Amino acid sequence: MRSKAVSRTTKIRIHKTIIRPVVLYGSEAWCLMANGEKILCIWERKALRKIFGPICVAGYWTSRTNEEVRQLYGELDIVIEIKKGRLRWLGHVERMSEEMVEQNTPEGSRSVGRPRLRWMDDLRRMCVTNWRIRAHRRDDWNKVLKEAKILQGL
Repeated sequence: MRSKAVSRTTKIRIHKTIIRPVVLYGSEAWCLMANGEKILCIWERKALRKIFGPICVAGYWTSRTNEEVRQLYGELDIVIEIKKGRLRWLGHVERMSEEMVEQNTPEGSRSVGRPRLRWMDDLRRMCVTNWRIRAHRRDDWNKVLKEAKILQGL
């Protein structure tokens, strides 16, 4: 990503199509805590800073600020993408037939300290009501996902 032989647009395209999807693989099932969110954001900003490079201000080279990197990249934060993917997966699971869900219900108890109802926390933060009914109507659920993208992107 530091090579000057490869253009910036190619590097961004590689980041969007190869690197980011590899990092996001399986993220729909993650229980992401604040520390994990912070680590992922730091990783992505660091990778994007390598792509965009430093900036010369008054004869001195300096790193770009987080806001500059966010504006240049033009995409949502990686944590917002993870939360949106988790909500999309929740809608998918809710639309599954009950027999399918009952067959795949894990047995036993959770380990100590594992967070519970993380999807519910995201729904509560976004003030989504009647989510089970809305999940069965795909158009309505897509509106919920778009609202989540807008609310979390601020």
